[in-house]
Amino acid sequence: MEDIKCECSELISYPLIVLEEQKSKIVFENKNRIEINKITVDGCQITDERPRCDYLLIKVDENTEYFVELKGHDINRALEQIEATIPRLSKDMRQQKKYCFIISVRTPMSSTQIQNIAKSYKKKYNAELIMKSSPGSHTL
Repeated sequence: MEDIKCECSELISYPLIVLEEQKSKIVFENKNRIEINKITVDGCQITDERPRCDYLLIKVDENTEYFVELKGHDINRALEQIEATIPRLSKDMRQQKKYCFIISVRTPMSSTQIQNIAKSYKKKYNAELIMKSSPGSHTL
């Protein structure tokens, strides 16, 4: 796991945490105002040419990780970006509880394909894969 850069990390406890890029957006509802470490991954935490997701949120009290990729259409690329980021930034790639969000303008994959990929994520990373159309929302 890479060390998190201070300049890419922000401790927040907002009731609504909005992540958006171009046409994709997700709102995390933080009703209990839990402390969250919001990490800007793309272009800050990871600046090399390797694939990476857009954001990582970490629930400070539980160390639950939320990997977020905001996409237009290319779901396969989004999956590649999340999978490349987990080994680099997860506290524990196989044990740590994770949620992987892909928020896109549209989801061109069949539900069977998504189910198979979700099973693979659960087995490899202890991660729940969640694909939603933009704008998405999730309660922390």
